[in-house]
Amino acid sequence: MIQRDILIGIDIGGTFTDAIVADRTTREVLLAFKVPSTPADPSIAVVSALERIAARQSIVGCQVCHG
Repeated sequence: MIQRDILIGIDIGGTFTDAIVADRTTREVLLAFKVPSTPADPSIAVVSALERIAARQSIVGCQVCHG
């Protein structure tokens, strides 16, 4: 697993929560996807997105931006 300087962006919407992972050095988009939003508790969708990302690469020490 390559350790990169990554930035995670998460945007909670009414139907879907969008997630994007980008390499801060190369500006390459590494991953982009949607998970179903959870209006009763939006944090569930955020954690779901982070777990999906963490299954593919380390997120230790990365910056997360929320919109």
